[in-house]
Amino acid sequence: MTRTALALGALMLWSCSDDGARGPVTVKPAVDAGETDGGYPAGPYGVEKGQVLQNASFVGRKGGLDTARETFDLESLRAGGARFFVFNVAAFWCSPCKEEAKEFQATIVPKYGPKGVAFLSVILQDAARRPATDANVDTWITTYQITFPTARDPAGFVNTIFNPDTMPLNMIIDLKTMKIVEKIIGADIARVNATLDRLLGT
Repeated sequence: MTRTALALGALMLWSCSDDGARGPVTVKPAVDAGETDGGYPAGPYGVEKGQVLQNASFVGRKGGLDTARETFDLESLRAGGARFFVFNVAAFWCSPCKEEAKEFQATIVPKYGPKGVAFLSVILQDAARRPATDANVDTWITTYQITFPTARDPAGFVNTIFNPDTMPLNMIIDLKTMKIVEKIIGADIARVNATLDRLLGT
């Protein structure tokens, strides 16, 4: 074999490795399933009680119209030091969702926020069941005077975890493990309250 052939062979071997590659590469997990590296808990993920909810990104405001519109994920909600997280999904066509929005802002957030509960409302659809826009999110915030994170779902993550026709959805999640503690489909504020009372020992 000539020196040129040897050099070409070595070059081909080097260029097929994962190091410095720009295309698809071999995935080498940093942690085993079920373990964490200090960041978001690893999978396997699921959408039922006792399962770990996959991380997802949303676009919205974290504290009313006075805060900037930004892209944020579920991981960012863990940074505030809360113990539990209420993940609410609502829509403009859903009358019970509107009643829940009033109740959340008036009683649920003031009662449980100081006790270590974080909140996120994802506005999924407008009145015609089209994907919510930034303007829809701002209207929701204004209408119900929302002071906690409220966003839309441009990637369509929520559609993968439940049937939107059964709106609203409330998931109560342990922020340490991101496991779903309770999954409440349909309007049931009393169950949200009872679950949080049980978890917080109140």
